[in-house]
Amino acid sequence: MKNKTQKINSTIPFQGYYGSEIDSFIDSHIEYEIEHIREEYKANEKQLETIANGFMSTNVNSFYNNVSKEYAEEFIFLLENEIGFKLNASFESLESPKEYNFSTDRIFIELPENKAIEFINYILKNYKEELEKLIKKRFTSYDGFISFYPNSLKEWGNPIEWDYNQLGTCFEIFDYIGNDIELNESIYNGIYETLDYESNCILSELMEKKEIAEYNDSIQIKLQFV
Repeated sequence: MKNKTQKINSTIPFQGYYGSEIDSFIDSHIEYEIEHIREEYKANEKQLETIANGFMSTNVNSFYNNVSKEYAEEFIFLLENEIGFKLNASFESLESPKEYNFSTDRIFIELPENKAIEFINYILKNYKEELEKLIKKRFTSYDGFISFYPNSLKEWGNPIEWDYNQLGTCFEIFDYIGNDIELNESIYNGIYETLDYESNCILSELMEKKEIAEYNDSIQIKLQFV
C-alpha cells in the first residue's frame, strides 16, 4: 500500500463453491426448480432429466460472479454494522483455481487505502491478539506447505506495506459473518440463465403447451354459459 487516494484489493472470508454449503444450496435450489417444473408444467421424467442436467451448463462464470458480488456486498454491509464505520468497499473479482486440490475460490474486494489503514488500526486496537493467532495459524510452514510470509505480526512491519493476503487476514477475524449471509436473490435470478439450449427449448415447449391448455379451458368455460 503506497498511495492513500488509490484503491487496493483484499480477500475476504469465503468458503468457496466446490463441495461447500453454498454449492449444496445451489443443488437444492435446482432440485426445487425441477419439482416446480414437474408440478407446474406436467413434464415427464425424460424432460425433467434433460432440464436437470441442463442447469449450470452455460453462463456459469457470470452466475458465480453475480453470486460472489452479492456475497461481498452483504459481507461488507454486515461488517460495517459491526465495526461502526464505513469501508467504502465494493466487490472486485472472483478468483477460482484450476484445480481444487489445495485451494478454493477467493473473493476480492477493493477499498480506498486510507480506509484499509483505518480498518487495520481498528483491528490492532481491538483484535490484536486474534490477529496474531491467525497469522501464526495461516502462515506457519509445515510439511506440504511453504509460507512466503513471516508467521508473526511483528515481522510484518508497517501496515502501509501490507498486501491483499495480509489485509485479508484482518478480515478473516470476522469469518463468522459469512454464516449470516443469504444468497437467495442472485441464485434465484441467475439459475435459469445457466440452462443449455436443449433444456430451454423443452421448457419453452412446456410453457407454451400449458398456455394453450389454459386458453382452451377458458374457452370451454365461456361456452358453458352461452
